[in-house]
Amino acid sequence: MTLSPNSKTQYDNFASHYASLEALPGEMVATKLLRNTIANGPRDLKVLDLACGTGTYARMLLDMGVAKHVVGVDISREMVRVGQVMEANRPDGSKRIAFHVADCSAPLDHLGLAQESFDLVMGNWLFNYASNRAELAGMWHNVATYLKPGGKYIGLQGNMYVEDHLRWDAKYGLKCTMVGEIENGQKIHIEARTEPKVEFDVYTLKPGFYREVPDELGMREVTYREPSLQDLPDVAGENMEFWKNFLESPYCVLGTALKSE
Repeated sequence: MTLSPNSKTQYDNFASHYASLEALPGEMVATKLLRNTIANGPRDLKVLDLACGTGTYARMLLDMGVAKHVVGVDISREMVRVGQVMEANRPDGSKRIAFHVADCSAPLDHLGLAQESFDLVMGNWLFNYASNRAELAGMWHNVATYLKPGGKYIGLQGNMYVEDHLRWDAKYGLKCTMVGEIENGQKIHIEARTEPKVEFDVYTLKPGFYREVPDELGMREVTYREPSLQDLPDVAGENMEFWKNFLESPYCVLGTALKSE
């Protein structure tokens, strides 16, 4: 099953200024949560980045030495184009990310990637675009297909307990509004408080799906961790009252899982 036409094209409209989200308070925490989780792990990994966008997180892994090579896949042709331009403009002339345009909820056989050849599969915000269980399973199928036995999945995603954090999100940069019910979940419209404004639609499904589906596909030790004090910006100590609601009900979590050997 593939994503809806709107899901496929919505990012094309703001690809050139999508990076403005990185400066939002909540996004800064999400990025630091990811960075802290991988900082003390293995190095020089071969990484598959699903829903790679313009390659923001791929470049972070490369700059940290976590990745030695990244293959990025995204459904938005324009996001990929922007990422390719950024790589082409590197001062040293190196191209560290191989980009592909494809639907990450559908089989990726046509890309010619070797199965079970990646040490790490990353999927930041990937699962937020699954509008049903079948699409979620398609995404996890790609994770399991391309991971080496014993390899790791890691990825940021929206906190599936939406009602808990919805009232605080705008304070941290995202106005999130439930706009309709779908089978086994909710459709959510997100307006990022950037200039110009970035807005898009995502989905949240039954919380149990996010554990059941990877388990069915041979993944184990599936965990979802919320940000903690150590993931706040370095200056957060000067204004802890501001971050109180985010720590109590963050809009993001970090998922991890291992592929069975």
